[in-house]
Amino acid sequence: MATALAMEPVHDRRGEPRLTPNLRVILETSIFIDTVPLVNIGRRGFSVVTPLAYPTGTPVWLNLPDGQRIAAAVVWFANNKIGARFVEPIEDSVFASLIAGAS
Repeated sequence: MATALAMEPVHDRRGEPRLTPNLRVILETSIFIDTVPLVNIGRRGFSVVTPLAYPTGTPVWLNLPDGQRIAAAVVWFANNKIGARFVEPIEDSVFASLIAGAS
């Protein structure tokens, strides 16, 4: 029985805007830490470029340049990118500081 290892992200299901900052962030799992390019980020999730395949449901932590560490879980992997959903949406103040830093 064949199973799909990757799924393309569904863009039209997003209910909130995403930023596309030109940042490198630290992505952590329970066994791996890497600095990766941030593709986009919103209040409920993010996408990064990564050479490693992460199974759906893998717990990850996104470390932002301001030192905040935010828990998330992988929801898709495709074309050397992952999409992850935050365990809790990020605070408005954190998102506002990302907007300010991106401009």
